[in-house]
Amino acid sequence: MISRLVADRRIVAVVVVLWAAVTWGTRIGLLTDAEAADPLTWLRVGGSLATAFAAAVVLGFGVPAAWVVGVYGLWAVGVWGTSLMSVWTDPHPLGFRLVHTLLAVASWLVAWAAWRAVRRSRRPVQEPVAGG
Repeated sequence: MISRLVADRRIVAVVVVLWAAVTWGTRIGLLTDAEAADPLTWLRVGGSLATAFAAAVVLGFGVPAAWVVGVYGLWAVGVWGTSLMSVWTDPHPLGFRLVHTLLAVASWLVAWAAWRAVRRSRRPVQEPVAGG
């Protein structure tokens, strides 16, 4: 079942957009004044939204640019990897740490599904052998 869903690039594109909207779109409303003034915060949030949108376009419209989905995956790994380092080394409640760990893992799984979908769609389709 999961492999069929990942095989459909349009479904994965919708998942990528929805996940980005949930994880990063909602983050904009939660920015404190200090965070809103920090350009690195906007780079992290804006970059996450931009790479997700670009990957969704590639997936949803069949644009032959698999490297864009690769950038989205690397961005997700990098952003969530560095976030988790600060989440687990700074003084935060356990619930905060667990929620952000789950967000990271889910983001990595979405990025993996996007990469798998774009790679799978690039494989040549073998025609059935007539009379065999």
